[in-house]
Amino acid sequence: MTIPAAQKLLERLAEDLSRGDLVFPTSFNITLKVRDLLRDPDVSIDKLARVLQSEPIISTKLLKMANSAALGPSSGTLVRDLNGAIMRLGIEAVKSAAFALAIEQLSRSKHMSAHTALSSNIWEHSILVAAIARQLSRRLKRGKPDEAFFAGLVHDIGAFYLLYYACQDPDLSGEPQAMLDLMINWHDGIGHALLDALGQQSDELLMAVQDHESTDPIALVNGLGEILRIANTLANRSVSWHTPADDLALPEYLLDADAVREVLEASQEDVAELRSTLTL
Repeated sequence: MTIPAAQKLLERLAEDLSRGDLVFPTSFNITLKVRDLLRDPDVSIDKLARVLQSEPIISTKLLKMANSAALGPSSGTLVRDLNGAIMRLGIEAVKSAAFALAIEQLSRSKHMSAHTALSSNIWEHSILVAAIARQLSRRLKRGKPDEAFFAGLVHDIGAFYLLYYACQDPDLSGEPQAMLDLMINWHDGIGHALLDALGQQSDELLMAVQDHESTDPIALVNGLGEILRIANTLANRSVSWHTPADDLALPEYLLDADAVREVLEASQEDVAELRSTLTL
């Protein structure tokens, strides 16, 4: 990426952040399913939570709402997973906000029709990373599984933003490789900036997203950062939207071949359950 192109990207991001205009498309098909679900007046809280957890922007915006100044002081604690956000906001407020966000996303997706396959691939990777991260959190007893799932869901949020940005840039929209290079080189740092602007107050989450592509050896699995890096590596072996430069060596004292297989099998079951919910 040239210096002028990088400067242009940073100026656009700064403008979007200053305006608070941080609604952009992810997976067109998933957003359609979310919209259709929200039209059902009898949707249950459980089904609503399961479907909304599949959409990174809506989930992140709902967490920001739940942790807003109007709600936070009375609760005393930050909400860091979608179930907690729904409980704090109430189902009607969640349905109203999520529906508005889904409609806005769909209205902005017209420039991205030529890249539906790429955006779908990013989503497929993200949801698998989320499922693996939740299983790792449970197995290794590190952190909270629902928070690990959310981290996996949003870890490539910068890639979605950069794809949306590139599709509107005449110098990039017709250059698939240049577009992909932009996304690969910048998505982790841009993701950190976006999540910070979207009200994610967990430094652990922000740093985990910033560093999720790191291949530095892992000696200890202390928390979300290591879990996300391992989950990203395992997911890349089957579903990846780009080819990683190097593979991360897994800490075998915690995750031997049998453990990895069990984590992946449980994760695939989680993904299959989510898919069944989305098709109902």
